[in-house]
Amino acid sequence: MASAHEVVSMTSLAHADSKARILDENVQYSNEKSSWQSLRDGLMLLLQLFIAIAVAVILWKVFVTQPGAANGSSAGIGQPTFAPTSKPITDAATTSPTTAPEVCMTPNCLRTAARLVENMNPEADPCEDFYEYACGGWLKNTVLPPESGRLSSFSEPSSFIVAVMRSLLEATNFESDVEAIQKARAFYQSCLNEVTLDLKGAQPLLDLVQELNGWPVLDDDWSDGNWDLLDTLVKLRKRSNSLLFSMYLTSDDKNSSNYILAFDQTGLGLSSEVYYLSDSYEGVRQAYLQYAVDIAAKLRPDGNRTVALQQMLDMLDFEIKLAEILPPPSERRDPEALYNKMTLADMYGYFGFPWIEFVNLVVGEAAGEVITGDEEILVYAPDYLMALGPLLQQTDNKTIANYVMWRMVRNRVSYLGSEFLTIRDEFNRVVFGTEPSTRWVTCVSRTNSIMGTAVSRMYLLRYFEESSKDKAEVMIDYIHDAFLELLDENDWMDEDTKVVAAEKMEIRRDQLIQDTLAEVQLKKDQLKKPLKIKYIGGGEQGLDMGGLQKEFFQMITESVFDPNYGMFVYLEESRSLWINGESPESDGEFELVGIILGLAIYNGVILDVHFPMTVYKKLQGETLELADLQDIQPTLASGLQDLLDYEGDVEMDLCYTFQVSYESFGHVKTVDLIENGSEVPVNNKNRGEFVRRYVNFLLVDSVERQFEAFSRGFHLVCGGRVLTLFRAEEIELLICGSTELDFDGLEASTVYEDGYSKEHKTVRALWSVVRSLSHKHKKMLLMFITGSDRVPLKGLSTLRITVQRHGSDSERLPTAMTCFNTLLLPSYKDEEKLKNRLLTAIENCKGFGLT
Repeated sequence: MASAHEVVSMTSLAHADSKARILDENVQYSNEKSSWQSLRDGLMLLLQLFIAIAVAVILWKVFVTQPGAANGSSAGIGQPTFAPTSKPITDAATTSPTTAPEVCMTPNCLRTAARLVENMNPEADPCEDFYEYACGGWLKNTVLPPESGRLSSFSEPSSFIVAVMRSLLEATNFESDVEAIQKARAFYQSCLNEVTLDLKGAQPLLDLVQELNGWPVLDDDWSDGNWDLLDTLVKLRKRSNSLLFSMYLTSDDKNSSNYILAFDQTGLGLSSEVYYLSDSYEGVRQAYLQYAVDIAAKLRPDGNRTVALQQMLDMLDFEIKLAEILPPPSERRDPEALYNKMTLADMYGYFGFPWIEFVNLVVGEAAGEVITGDEEILVYAPDYLMALGPLLQQTDNKTIANYVMWRMVRNRVSYLGSEFLTIRDEFNRVVFGTEPSTRWVTCVSRTNSIMGTAVSRMYLLRYFEESSKDKAEVMIDYIHDAFLELLDENDWMDEDTKVVAAEKMEIRRDQLIQDTLAEVQLKKDQLKKPLKIKYIGGGEQGLDMGGLQKEFFQMITESVFDPNYGMFVYLEESRSLWINGESPESDGEFELVGIILGLAIYNGVILDVHFPMTVYKKLQGETLELADLQDIQPTLASGLQDLLDYEGDVEMDLCYTFQVSYESFGHVKTVDLIENGSEVPVNNKNRGEFVRRYVNFLLVDSVERQFEAFSRGFHLVCGGRVLTLFRAEEIELLICGSTELDFDGLEASTVYEDGYSKEHKTVRALWSVVRSLSHKHKKMLLMFITGSDRVPLKGLSTLRITVQRHGSDSERLPTAMTCFNTLLLPSYKDEEKLKNRLLTAIENCKGFGLT
């Protein structure tokens, strides 16, 4: 669901045609965000803190302890001197000589000090413009590189980290015995081998095209009779291409204990339907068409551009018609309207596509089951599917085939040789205004994107200080002590209640949010107690020994953070959740979300939420700026930075005013950033104020009501002076935990009962199966056993689980007692059966049926 502020009328911030900058090439930017970004952000913040301290020491040294410097006398060797400004910070005549404090004079300190001085503008008056005083030199001396649409003080450290990654990938004597790292290095080297890529040319792609039943624009003998839509879509789906419609497995919105197949609309080649339907983006459509024609002509044996142009025109016309039938985001905000449960056989009411056969070919074969027409499914886009049928009937197979194959080919152009990269680079140059990166930079980023765990391992082993883990453990102890302190300060709670502190919430699974909200309102004065959950109805048995609590947090967060629910929006570009400023939901519901996050910290439960760091900064009351917008809408933030950096006449060239526009429920709204903003032009002098007010509107004013309630709920549970000791990054770590799945550590800490031991054949088979699982299935296994797929802050080695023998070989599935982190595992006859039974269990569990 698009954010109300996601689509804005900032139409030419960087260059004449940068209206298209919020367009992504195959969501390339979000796909290539590094998996080590969170570590990098932490390093950046530490760097900022160091710089701030260094500046304070240097200024104090120069202006307080070196009175002679202002009078032209010699400073100490290696100590910078400053010419006096029109308004000296310190009156040297009134400064009493004191003993100079100890100052760092190491080469590193001197280099840092020199760099700080270089980045400053001592001619500026810090009392009038401290930003210019502190950063004027950097702004004057820094040039925007052609391969990047943005540049900041973080760019140099970021480039340094990329260079470090390069050295690690090329250092074959470091961690050379680790298979995953060997593969990462092999991938990196293959990416660098442009000679081989050029020699192979288009052949790998052409081979794939043939496997997928051909691309008509390349074959003049292509015939409708030899092409089958079902077979093509099945093959594409197995290669992670969901085209025309999407199908996936999800939890039932009204019965979250069940998983169910869901059908929905899917995306287009450009990131939003507005690029197809608005006359303002004709230039983008032409660049997109040119890109398709160039690739098709390059792949054709005869290079015939006339044939390619005609067929790609038909393809684009078809894609425009697809955009026309896509419901606008405003029509996808009501979860009740989106929820359409039916049987698979009912899908034939939309159009005559072999739905049952499609599902069995994509899902049934992999699951080893036959799926019948009686299978219940969910349809989230009935109007789209109803319109898609007639559109497909009206369109010839050649055009449909050209469309689905173009989408597949475009996804893979980046992996071809220089001839194709040149075409892609020209498209990026026109649409994004950027030049291609150096090849090794591209290969480092691509290796980190695809094999980030292996690359991160190398980086952490070489550069990460072990003492950081100790600091995290101390942080946990502080939080624990703080909660105990808050509990003791409650004068309204009697001693017996403080000891027991175990009031239960009673909720119904099918009324999760409503019942939780009601219980919270009734028991607001009892939130600072260990939380225990009791579900009523449904016949669930057992006491809440921790498992129900874990599942409750999982289910409630899945519900409230679902973009279809309307309280939060998912931003594709930054892959994060942001508050929906246009949400009609009550303050009570946003307050509930804040309370849930606070309760998770208070009860030591890790949540799977994806907020940008900006949310945690807001919770801590930090002032927000343009860099914080970068975490949410990087394209818009880059455009605003381009506006600040623009060297021409802003008023004459760009024609902006202090009025901005955004889309809300399918309508364009405008807002004045100052009084009569539409009549106040943005110029070179006031553009900083325009950016500041625009950022403040997006991050503060537009979500003020919702965030105030959210923050109130969070601080209701976690408020207090101790919380102010923690940085936003530390709050995020407490809520979300770590993401590193160290199953070797988990295996080492596991205990066995009822006849199992580390050497038992079933146990050996279990860990052999676990090591072969995908990352996704490992997370599902963790969820199955413990009730959460998140990793405790101290790592999986501290999460002690128990594997208990549960009878001899049988057809029964493994079960788990999440309250006690115990896996009940029958002694299966062989590893193959164990894997089949285990996968069936972890893929079909929710609620306390299997667990």
